[in-house]
Amino acid sequence: MNATTIYTKDIKNNNVVYSTTDKLYLGYGVSGDGYITVGTNSSDNDDQKLNNGFRVDKEYWGSGGIFWIRAPSLYMFESWVSLMALPGHSVSADSVNFDHALVPLLN
Repeated sequence: MNATTIYTKDIKNNNVVYSTTDKLYLGYGVSGDGYITVGTNSSDNDDQKLNNGFRVDKEYWGSGGIFWIRAPSLYMFESWVSLMALPGHSVSADSVNFDHALVPLLN
């Protein structure tokens, strides 16, 4: 497995300040999209570049049920909301009080 550097935006401060390099990580997505991205993305403060990894369309998300992704929700004042992927449908927001899977990715 190769280490992969990924970046995540701080929605509250509107800046890309978080990065991590690891062998396992979560996919990235934008609410309403029918795909998630995996692999290295860009540290530019641009939402399109944060979502520019390898594109995985909703048909390939499997059938195991809902899983969390690492992109923060746009609901920055509701800390109990995060983004998840609903296989076969789209990226959406949900309460972190629900039990959804974590799907680790690797290169």
